[in-house]
Amino acid sequence: MRNEPNVAAIGDIDVSENEWAKACNLREGYWLYVVFNCASPNPHLLRVEDPFARLLVRTEGGIIVHQEDIVEAATCPHIV
Repeated sequence: MRNEPNVAAIGDIDVSENEWAKACNLREGYWLYVVFNCASPNPHLLRVEDPFARLLVRTEGGIIVHQEDIVEAATCPHIV
């Protein structure tokens, strides 16, 4: 996550270019797992199948994925 004082909170994530290329190549076989609020008593796990197809991203060194897009694209969000 970028520009967050507490990195265990909620925010955009930075995916490396290599991982994004892997997501492109594997498509439905690639899942992105994100845990928001991981240091809190109520962490929130989100899973996104085929993030290359389901998420809009921007580049800034790595690949930046916005938290709102992750929440919207997640299948079966879970509380950890």
